[in-house]
Amino acid sequence: MSRPSQIEPEPVLLRYRKSLLSSWALYSAALTASMMVPGDSVPDLGFLGWDKLAHLVVFLVLAFLTAAAFLTREHVLAIVLSWGAFLGCATEFAQAVAPGRVPSVGDAAANLVGTAIGALLIKRYLFRN
Repeated sequence: MSRPSQIEPEPVLLRYRKSLLSSWALYSAALTASMMVPGDSVPDLGFLGWDKLAHLVVFLVLAFLTAAAFLTREHVLAIVLSWGAFLGCATEFAQAVAPGRVPSVGDAAANLVGTAIGALLIKRYLFRN
């Protein structure tokens, strides 16, 4: 199996590089802030699986935004996986000190799975030979 080569970004991505970086930073900040909201103000979704699915989808989107923001970097998949793992675990650890929040291994796992699925899709569709 060959190693993925350097991505040649589309000209449109280069043109909007600052916007992509800004969008990535704002999304990361909003994601972090939303995970620190006190537990009593988070709506009860009723079904246990919806919470994990929401974590998965939010981190899948984060993976794509991270890839778009750092597309010209040589190790984009490592950046995507590292940022998703860091933010996914850090937000769960931070919930230990947030009022009304309780960290969850299941949520951290859903965050990591969402990031991994995003990375696999990025590898599949951006690194085609």
